[in-house]
Amino acid sequence: MNIQEELIDWAKKVVKKYNSIANGISYYTQSNLWEIQNNPQVLILGINPGSIGTDEGKDYKTFLEGNKSFSTDVNWRLWKILIKIFNAGGIDSLLKDKKDFVFSNIFHLGTLKAEALSKDITKDDELIELTRMLIRILKPSFVICLGQKDCMMKLIMKPESLIDGELSYAEMSYAESKEQIPIYGIPHTSKFYTNEEITMLGRVLGSLYRKEIRPEKECISNTFKEEIHAFEERRDQLSPDSISNTMIEDSFKRYAGKDIWEKKGGNIWYRLSTNFIFEVTHKNGGAVIIKDCGFRSDNNYSKRTIPNQEAIKKYLKEKGYDCNNTSLGSKPFKKYKEWKDGPQHVVLAILKDIDEFESELEAIYEGEAMCTS
Repeated sequence: MNIQEELIDWAKKVVKKYNSIANGISYYTQSNLWEIQNNPQVLILGINPGSIGTDEGKDYKTFLEGNKSFSTDVNWRLWKILIKIFNAGGIDSLLKDKKDFVFSNIFHLGTLKAEALSKDITKDDELIELTRMLIRILKPSFVICLGQKDCMMKLIMKPESLIDGELSYAEMSYAESKEQIPIYGIPHTSKFYTNEEITMLGRVLGSLYRKEIRPEKECISNTFKEEIHAFEERRDQLSPDSISNTMIEDSFKRYAGKDIWEKKGGNIWYRLSTNFIFEVTHKNGGAVIIKDCGFRSDNNYSKRTIPNQEAIKKYLKEKGYDCNNTSLGSKPFKKYKEWKDGPQHVVLAILKDIDEFESELEAIYEGEAMCTS
């Protein structure tokens, strides 16, 4: 069979399995697999699609079409960082032609967050084996797993560490050949990456792709001693105790459009299209404060209310926010589980909070005006 025939056979098995377990939730792969006629250079694997919708089931033809909103210039954080990593390694050309790469997931069921996948899904080896089957069909020059624990260690139980916490390695064979497909696990690119981390991983992955070095920890640590040292030094500087307003602002510059946030009174004001404000401050250890656009310090929530105020506060409390008269909700940075990784990681978590809050507001208001003065 040629690669298209193998992909069709694989897709039939995928839709048969997922149609039986999806329960109306949409599932899909990312790249349009109808465009793949030859073995791609690289296969990128995420955990699962980061959106949710309804779906009455698919046939294999529709499934192979992938995610129609995905393209190489897609404005996703994870894709932007991935391109920067590949660029640092001199292999960014691999992500320019859709015939040279495939982007897919370990699991195809869509959820807003990977954590929302049930254990019945993440522990179903039949689903994981379908992804292993895809790797053997595509026979890429190498595979990149986005996420060490939830991606790499699902695919390969005990990968070898090449750079502690940053790069892991395994191989997968395919039946008709003694050749091995190298698989590399890196931190998920939706998280905060320092420039030093991008440079380090990019240069190492580029050299591994070109077979300039062996995938061995000692070899990598000796060859890229300067890059690893620069990364570790920067990482230590970004510990939670060294928080600064500059770090927060740098993160917003990297991950959020400038037209929707501004500096005001030394803090970051992120204005939602729904006319609410997320105020992010570095003071007193850092915190997020949520207000509506009509809020004034002399006219706080003890003196005024906004439509559906209690429903909003109930939602925010469920999300770990403290509710009081001076804000609809506030959350110290230390309440974020990402806090231990440094404040930059918290900024990404805040942006996720913002996306989810806007979605919740739309459900609460259902077309009503969302702002009062």
